[in-house]
Amino acid sequence: MTTCESAMKTFVVDTHTLVWFLSRSPRLSRAAHAILRDPTVRLIIPAIVLAEIKYLSSRGRFAQTLDDVLRVISTDPRCLVYPIDLGVVQQAPCHSRHP
Repeated sequence: MTTCESAMKTFVVDTHTLVWFLSRSPRLSRAAHAILRDPTVRLIIPAIVLAEIKYLSSRGRFAQTLDDVLRVISTDPRCLVYPIDLGVVQQAPCHSRHP
């Protein structure tokens, strides 16, 4: 996960973090779990994460389907799906930090 400084704390959620959170895996750190449960943060989900989840599900490595994940994130107003391309990466004012 990565954080950006702004009025509302914003975190970019990677594939493992989202999969572990949704599957309630003990591999998810307490800090990451707290962030994902925090109602005051914004959660950015790069589109590539959804592609990876679709792949993992099709290979039997993740029990939930892409549709399952989309239902969860579409009902959470904190979640924003971002297309990630070179322009987005170059403009991102984020710094890397792992909770």
